[in-house]
Amino acid sequence: MLQPSATMSFTQLIEALCEPRNREQFERAWSIFMLRYRDTMLNAIARKCYQWNSRGLDMQTGDVINDVLSTVLLNLCQNDCRVLRDFQNRDNEIKFKAWLAIICQRSAGRYLKNRLFRHDRIVMEEKEDQRSESPGEFLPGYQMSSVSQSTRWELYEETVARLSRGKRRNLQRDIHLFLIYTWADFDLDMIDALPCLKGMGGRTVDNVVHRLRKILRESSAEMR
Repeated sequence: MLQPSATMSFTQLIEALCEPRNREQFERAWSIFMLRYRDTMLNAIARKCYQWNSRGLDMQTGDVINDVLSTVLLNLCQNDCRVLRDFQNRDNEIKFKAWLAIICQRSAGRYLKNRLFRHDRIVMEEKEDQRSESPGEFLPGYQMSSVSQSTRWELYEETVARLSRGKRRNLQRDIHLFLIYTWADFDLDMIDALPCLKGMGGRTVDNVVHRLRKILRESSAEMR
């Protein structure tokens, strides 16, 4: 079995990883790569899972890590290892590890974001007389207070982009209402106390939230 210190410098390793035509050396290089950098990749993915509170999406962290790691390795090997070939600092292993961690975190972020917006509890049909989910919950059991600040910005940008498709009356008002109701701890009394939303009433708030959840549901269906 190959040991982590086995006989390849960092520069030699990167070159060997990019030469699939030399099959024996290529396979040996990838074995060494996994021994050296597997923990770097796993830790980066695990950090993203923590930032996104993956358990709030009914997902086992170990399953997410394995799925994302497989995706990262596949992407590194695709198109004749083009991503690895494009890495410029082949004499700097520290920069390589940082670059690899960024790739893993971005892949994990895309994976978790897609799973969140396709989640059954956010895209489910709502009955006409059913109240919307509790204030402070984007979907039941997934509270914004449980995710990192950077993750909240990512979700905010994605949510606004999805809800802003098309032209609708009072669009900006409705988006703000949806966000403060589902993301923050604003109940109906607190919403009514806001000058710009005063007098809307509980039924109107429910109708707005229901309508925007429908938009999210339809946007998720389009991406399947």
